[in-house]
Amino acid sequence: MNILVRAKNLILTGVYEAFITLGYRLKVVYEDPAQKADPVQGIYICNHMAHLDGLLVRTVFRKMDMHSLVTTDWYDRKWARAILFYDHCIPINRDDPGTEWIHQARSVFNEGGSVNIFPEGHTSKSENMNEFHPGFLMLASFARDIPIIPVATTGKYSFLFGERKKVMVGKPIEFDRSKFSLDPVKMADYAEEFRQIIARMQEELRS
Repeated sequence: MNILVRAKNLILTGVYEAFITLGYRLKVVYEDPAQKADPVQGIYICNHMAHLDGLLVRTVFRKMDMHSLVTTDWYDRKWARAILFYDHCIPINRDDPGTEWIHQARSVFNEGGSVNIFPEGHTSKSENMNEFHPGFLMLASFARDIPIIPVATTGKYSFLFGERKKVMVGKPIEFDRSKFSLDPVKMADYAEEFRQIIARMQEELRS
């Protein structure tokens, strides 16, 4: 990695970590506490409430080599290059996804890294999740022995005052090839299972 990029990332990591952790009183819980000390390589899927979710994920998993799927709507904005971890972004065109993003994600896995995806495809603006797109299942079908880890978030981004931001990291789930199909209906049903898992985790965070 270029030394200037490395230096920029170190600075941004510190700034964003302080901003998210202190500004939104971040609380992170793990279904399996062992994952906090020993993070699992995987495909991390998370509900998407706001654009700050990307920084939230980066903060929670700052000790991991985490790469995030980013739409070209954001990736192609030149000004964004100054504030994002572009060397840890995998661009995807929302209207024409293609397969290049899958190849890039597999390269990340081959080097021991993990990938974060927001299956809703866009922000929901609330804790009520939109339908999950099955792209993460497509990736899992190509990624041998890479589990899917659900991540749930609750709470508005209320800076300093108001509701606290909470995150729950779920246990790894093995990709079930018997449920995977190129049939759009079956794909949607399988993706819905993961949406329901995250919904259940959200309820636990609220209780």
